[in-house]
Amino acid sequence: MELTDGFKATLAETARMLRGSQRRLFMARTVQSLGAGGQRRAETEFGWNRVTIRKGMHELRSGITCCDAPRHAAAPAPRRNCRVCSPTSGTSPKDSVKRTHSFAIGDCTRG
Repeated sequence: MELTDGFKATLAETARMLRGSQRRLFMARTVQSLGAGGQRRAETEFGWNRVTIRKGMHELRSGITCCDAPRHAAAPAPRRNCRVCSPTSGTSPKDSVKRTHSFAIGDCTRG
């Protein structure tokens, strides 16, 4: 089956717009329609990852959706003007054992 450049671009753009299991299922169905050697062809012509295609093929065959990796939240913004960051309050007055708040101080002095 010969694919035109416009059709290739449409398939690649559609895959880029989808996320997670929807994207994998789209890729798997596209590869299935390409026939034998479809995974390798999709990898070279569309730039798709064969591991992702195989995962989508598994989901399509089994009907079970694989869990996606959790997305990492962006790093929190550095805190400014917080009480723990003052030069005199490196320990907690509430604790009977003095512990330093190095994690809080590190967050406050960064950036």
